[in-house]
Amino acid sequence: MGVNVNLNVDFYPIVKAYFKERKLSDVQIESFNRFLERGIQEVVDAFKELELVENYKMVLSKVYIGRPEVEEYDGSVLPAMPNEIRLRNANYLAPVELEIKIYSGGMELKSERVRIGHIPIMVRSKGCYLYGLDEKGLIEKGEDPRDPGGYFIINGSERVLVIRDDIAPNRVIVEQTTAENKPYSHVAQIVSAKAGLRTRIYLEYYMRDGTIKASAGAIRGVPVAMLLKALGLERDEDIVDAISSDEEIRNEFLYSLDDVQRRAEEEGTMGMLTQEEALDYIGRRLVQAVPKADRIRYAKEYLKNNFLPHIGNSEEDNIVKAYFLAKMIEKLLKVVRGKIDPDDKDHFSNKRLRLAGTLMQEVFRDAFYQLVRRLKEKADEQLSSGVYDLDVRRILT
Repeated sequence: MGVNVNLNVDFYPIVKAYFKERKLSDVQIESFNRFLERGIQEVVDAFKELELVENYKMVLSKVYIGRPEVEEYDGSVLPAMPNEIRLRNANYLAPVELEIKIYSGGMELKSERVRIGHIPIMVRSKGCYLYGLDEKGLIEKGEDPRDPGGYFIINGSERVLVIRDDIAPNRVIVEQTTAENKPYSHVAQIVSAKAGLRTRIYLEYYMRDGTIKASAGAIRGVPVAMLLKALGLERDEDIVDAISSDEEIRNEFLYSLDDVQRRAEEEGTMGMLTQEEALDYIGRRLVQAVPKADRIRYAKEYLKNNFLPHIGNSEEDNIVKAYFLAKMIEKLLKVVRGKIDPDDKDHFSNKRLRLAGTLMQEVFRDAFYQLVRRLKEKADEQLSSGVYDLDVRRILT
């Protein structure tokens, strides 16, 4: 039943009332505040524990954000107001410190709070000295009380992060392709996002043989049934049951099951494909010239950490990912068979705005990932050489 929408409503009074109390920059400031209060810690928690050699473990605990500061020529560090930073052609940055704990054999050996870098602070956000000041307070600080904030100061210049629109995260969008150069007729996609990590998963339906291929990051054009088996749904009956109870949809997916069996036979595997063989198949697409055990390990790590991260990143979450993928397949095949209409990815209901906080979290995650890798490599190197008293500050310098 359709919904009647009155298009003659005058929304201007609502918009006018909103901007009487709010500024255009408020959405950016609120987004950046969420990044400071929760976003940075979410990224740290995603790399919570680092397993080291010699039965050692490093736990990345609480993150601390300081106040903006500037370093003088004599090495002293002083608080800095935005206007001073502009005049000095400097950067409006705040220090970031991380509490790191070292364990051995389940016993905590030490806990250190170390500086890991600096992040730009948005003017008028909670990390800024101007936050919460009234007009009189701003004037006393030498700041313009009409300045809305919502920007950064880099090399003395005011810089903004431009709002971007993108497909709504963690939502399955199914489209019918119209481009003649595409070999597939329909595609289902999802942007899986969690704690600054964004991965895109595509399921492509090929009309010529009725098969579905999956692509996710480094994995390209893999038979989707192979992916389901690698995630834990080994038996063909379990896969079909997970996808749908609709007989027409179940029969349509049989072409994809035949496809994965053909691929397995091409690589010398006879009989029903096991989870280990499916993981080995995916591992071959991730790494080359390594033993089978390493290929399987790489595939497991990739599926755990990079495939549908919004569902989780533990081994136990893989079966949940398999059922989620099965429902993606069901929606795709329903569109193919004309049972439901395709989605319009350009419709605003399928879009989301990516504000400053979200964009900063993604950049911070990339930088923090590099730091974690370096931290683990150097810690393992010290332990392997017999140095058991790990000095985290020294490792990070």
